[in-house]
Amino acid sequence: MPETALIIEVPESEFLVGKIRSKFDKTASNGVPAHITVLYPFIGESQLSESVLRELRDLASMTRQYSFQLTHWCRFETALWLCPDPAEPFRKLTLEIWRRFPSSPPYGGKHSEVQPHLTAAQFDAEDRLDSQWDKIEAQTVSSLPIDCVARGISIYVSNDAGKWKKHFNLPFLDW
Repeated sequence: MPETALIIEVPESEFLVGKIRSKFDKTASNGVPAHITVLYPFIGESQLSESVLRELRDLASMTRQYSFQLTHWCRFETALWLCPDPAEPFRKLTLEIWRRFPSSPPYGGKHSEVQPHLTAAQFDAEDRLDSQWDKIEAQTVSSLPIDCVARGISIYVSNDAGKWKKHFNLPFLDW
């Protein structure tokens, strides 16, 4: 069944995470660029009505572009990710959209806290992450921090084969 996701694309990070993501993150090969998730899963594709898009456009048009840095590597149990600083604008945006669309809690309600992050690698077991952690960090730490700009929200939709495609771009207010 097709899913939707709201993300902030982070093209500034591709030079560092592109190769890592292509090897260790299946979303990269399925069409999703390096990003920080705003809300996933969002509503079903059939629910992406003009009123939903209008509400998201209005929110995006009232949000100023903002600068942030990807500062250091962190990890969840089986995922390696870059930490955005400041993280609060991402968190606020996620919580505001969730407030407007209460049937779409972040990550389906699986986590009690919203932790903004840019996933670079996902593994099926913690020991696989352990075996890659030092190698990836050593090869990339000299490239951090990465200066980035949040320019808007992209709406991605999956198909039945699990491939993702951008359907809408909702730009933030320019500086």
